[in-house]
Formats: sequence, C-alpha cells, structure tokens
Amino acid sequence: MLSPTDFTPATTKPPLVKPTRPANNLGNQIEGSFLKGPIPMSWLNRASAASGQGAGLGIGIAIWHLAGMEKSTTIKLRHSVLEKMNISRHATYRGLAALKNAGLISIKQKHGKSPIITIIL
Repeated sequence: MLSPTDFTPATTKPPLVKPTRPANNLGNQIEGSFLKGPIPMSWLNRASAASGQGAGLGIGIAIWHLAGMEKSTTIKLRHSVLEKMNISRHATYRGLAALKNAGLISIKQKHGKSPIITIIL
C-alpha cells in the first residue's frame, strides 16, 4: 500500500511578476527645459568652429532646443528662449551670421519679426 510520503509534491510555476522601472530611470518625466536629440556632433562641431568665441554654438543649441520642442527643423527663433539662455541680441546676430556662413542654417527674416530658421543637415 502507498503511504503519503511516497508522493512528491506537484511543482507549481512561480507567479508572473511584472518588472518595475528602476527609480532612477527618468523616462518621460524630465521637468523643465531639455535638448531633444539626436543632434549630429558634426553639426555641433562645425557650429563651434564657425563661431570662434562661441556665439554660434549657443545659438545652435537654442535652435536645436526649439526644433525638438516643435518637432520640426524649421522654427521661429523666439527671443524668450535666447533670453533664458543669457544670449544677447548682438550675440544672436553674430551667431546667426556664423551659422549661416557655415552652411548650417538658412534664415528668412522680415523686418520687425522673429527670424524663421531652417536647420541644414
């Protein structure tokens, strides 16, 4: 006759556990301003080289910031963004000229209006 010790217990599958996100994973939870990429390093290198003292690089970063927000390579360059980045009006003019001369952007300007910038990749 069989005794209860002759039976082996049935094995059960472990319960399914959904993986959780690590606490340090930012995902889509970034607060405040940010740059959205990818931004080609070759573009940034050319912007830096073209601008000498860096006015073009700062303007280039502002342009890429706006392009990421608007999901377009053509943006209206808003003074408010440049102001938050502490880029003066005169530095803006120098930076835009440097980027345009380097073939990195095209500019459509109407008197008294914000320029329309198109990023050239």
